[in-house]
Amino acid sequence: MPGTHGAVAERHRRRSHIAYLTDRVAVNEGRPQRYGTQFTFVDGKMVPQPIEILDELDERRADMGLQSMAEYTQHMEGHNR
Repeated sequence: MPGTHGAVAERHRRRSHIAYLTDRVAVNEGRPQRYGTQFTFVDGKMVPQPIEILDELDERRADMGLQSMAEYTQHMEGHNR
């Protein structure tokens, strides 16, 4: 089917944007984030802001088209170098 791959990629992008926005709002309101997209510096190191229900995190991230938390953490730590 022509264009199917592009449509799937666009849905993943939209869901990932929703995940980032959801987490940004939660952190700004002092609540734990749901998808682990928001990091902060602690003692000079990038660490995630508090996250709700950690044992389900990678499943939630996958549902929103995000990479695993381990991969994302490694990516974020690279920004600190």
